[in-house]
Amino acid sequence: MYYIVNKETKEHRVRHGVPPKGWYKVKADDHGWIKWDGGECPVSSGSKVDIEHRDNDLFFGVAAINSTCAEIWDHDGHIGDIIAYRPACYHEQGEVPEWDGEGLPPVGAECEARMSFDGWVKVRVLHHNQLGNEAVVVSEGDGQAGWADEFRPIRTPDQRAEDRAVEAMVKVYKESPRCTYDGSMRDVYAEIREGRIPGVKLEEQS
Repeated sequence: MYYIVNKETKEHRVRHGVPPKGWYKVKADDHGWIKWDGGECPVSSGSKVDIEHRDNDLFFGVAAINSTCAEIWDHDGHIGDIIAYRPACYHEQGEVPEWDGEGLPPVGAECEARMSFDGWVKVRVLHHNQLGNEAVVVSEGDGQAGWADEFRPIRTPDQRAEDRAVEAMVKVYKESPRCTYDGSMRDVYAEIREGRIPGVKLEEQS
């Protein structure tokens, strides 16, 4: 793929064909990354970019120049040298790719990922690792990025309601002081009868 870059403002845009006057074309890989060999920062100060350091550390949505990890764009052979970058416009282009739930969701897809402390959260996929079994995602809620290896399509309202009910029943079952399956299930039944399991009601008996 290619970007066009404004010679004065350093603005990047995803675009095919001949660049207009005052712009030039820059080649990127299929995931939008531009190889960087060092020099003056290629984007305007404060612009949001994804960057890769020489030691393969990745940083997403950082402010060029203003962030410590994206401050120096010259190369001095250090492991912190920036060797590739991806402008924010890459994430703003076109339609969001669909994912059928099989394999790793494509870059740009919106789905749910199991995060270590927050459980299942809605995310957008930013990057795949080289083995193709993990991805960097950014949370829709707090905007934090992190690695994940468990994904599922975004749950429908009915599925979320089912999840809440199942989680509540499992919690009652696990915390039941009874030592038998029958006894623990009776505790679950009691919680349903008292209306403490969301979305689950008993039929009225005549």
